[in-house]
Amino acid sequence: MAMGRTADISRAGTIYAALLLLFAGLAFTNVALGEFQYLPVTFFRSHDLPVLAMVMALFLIVRVARMPDSLVAGMDTLFGRMKLLPHWAPVLFIFTLALLGAFGILGSYPLSMDEYWARADGYALASGRAMAEIPADLRDYAGAMHPIFARVSGDGLYWASTYLPVNALFQGLLGPLASPLFAAGAAALLVQLVRQHLPEAKTAPIICLVLAATSAQWVITGMTSFAMSAHLFFNLAWLALVFRKGAAVQIAAGLVAFLAVGLHQFAFFPVFAGFFILELFLSGRRGTAIGQGVVVLAAVAFWASWNGIAYKLVGSLPPAVGGAANAPLADKVMALLTRNDLSAIGTMGMNLLRFQLWQNPLLLPLFALAVPVAWKLKGFWRGCLLSALATLAFMAVVIPYQGHGWGYRYLHHVLGNVTLLAALGWSRLRMSESRAARASFAAAALIALALIPYRYVQAHDFAQPWQQADRAIAKVDAEVLIVDAPDHLFADDLVRNLPEDRPGPVRMARAALTDAQLADLCSRFRVATFGGADAEAAGLPSIGYRGDGDNAQNACAPEGKEQAED
Repeated sequence: MAMGRTADISRAGTIYAALLLLFAGLAFTNVALGEFQYLPVTFFRSHDLPVLAMVMALFLIVRVARMPDSLVAGMDTLFGRMKLLPHWAPVLFIFTLALLGAFGILGSYPLSMDEYWARADGYALASGRAMAEIPADLRDYAGAMHPIFARVSGDGLYWASTYLPVNALFQGLLGPLASPLFAAGAAALLVQLVRQHLPEAKTAPIICLVLAATSAQWVITGMTSFAMSAHLFFNLAWLALVFRKGAAVQIAAGLVAFLAVGLHQFAFFPVFAGFFILELFLSGRRGTAIGQGVVVLAAVAFWASWNGIAYKLVGSLPPAVGGAANAPLADKVMALLTRNDLSAIGTMGMNLLRFQLWQNPLLLPLFALAVPVAWKLKGFWRGCLLSALATLAFMAVVIPYQGHGWGYRYLHHVLGNVTLLAALGWSRLRMSESRAARASFAAAALIALALIPYRYVQAHDFAQPWQQADRAIAKVDAEVLIVDAPDHLFADDLVRNLPEDRPGPVRMARAALTDAQLADLCSRFRVATFGGADAEAAGLPSIGYRGDGDNAQNACAPEGKEQAED
């Protein structure tokens, strides 16, 4: 019997290498064909290739060389100690790493505009307002003050992001504790779920927790204000409720589903939940399935109307019809479904390679080994499998480009599914009976744990140029600062004006200002410019910068040569 378990862990290693080669092949093909998108290609080259080379080298060494018995025995002993860990220890570990990283690694700086808007909207929502009020003397400049992902009321009095508000509300209420709490809470829910659906497997809870705590994606995404940690938590909370019986439990599940749909994009939860609802229906719990399906559809209808509701709550008018932000829902869906080309295949190769390399090395192999087991078991376990695969297919077709993200964040909300299935594979294949499997699990945990500090450094170094530029702008002695660095990537992401009490000048994007508007600003305010030289000095990536600009120049001076006081 132990020989069979040893063969299973050997097969897991082969699966891991095969997946790496497949995803890396797709990624290399994309680069070779010249399909250059800065973020996925940069992450591929600078973040993931070094780790890919290292893990493949380790794989070859393990395959070719015979590991000393003393090393195998040591890893086996370590596994035995892992089993004795109290369940709260990995949960606390995740929370602590995420919270410390949010301040120490990312400097509590919301790098992407998704993260920024979660905080900006959260500031308004926590203050009891559905939208933030635009400063009265700057209402004509709202488009320049927030050129990305913003919507402005029809009367020009209020603004907010184009995202749904629930994650932002939690970010506003809990501040930097929000995402670390969601990340740690999601890990705690894994224990509840595996006890509920795999009660005979005594080691399954700690297997889940170790896989979660050694996932760099799980931990580092928990440092950010991205909605993905909240999605993961709410998905698992819904699963912990919906497969139980009782009216009160189902009402609670419906409330969780309602909030989950409104976190930031309403499509995420329905795609995740659909196959679980189907499995409930097929298992005979038709009333529960229909009830939850109705709740999800009603939640989609409500949150799809959120923009209009927000305008009414602040007593304002919706904007005029037209523009991407105000397009009908059906038009948005069709645009997403028809916008992709073959380059999306290579982009997804980079995404999936990144997803695999930011996890514990045994996560995806154990998941793959669990596929036939989950299919045979049906119910909850088949729902876990189909939910994850449906989400992958949806993202590949609709949103192959993730933009910023640590790991592949568009699969983050099904990371719980994958982890639970990995624990199922470990348990049903009885790998705890194999010394080689136990030693391999402990070794994989050590390797993944050792990689987390390296991923910390990568995240810090990548975010540093924008953090430095943001700090420099906050110190400029001016009332208005014009960001005018078109030759540098994501320079307009530095244009941030919420919350209202942020330090430094009001920021505006030069590309969104007319010459007449600039002249008007110069007549009313002290104005400076963050130009190409400033962006170069901060280290922002260049797309052809020629170095022909002054640092923090006065935008209103003749020829733009007078320097603003710093």
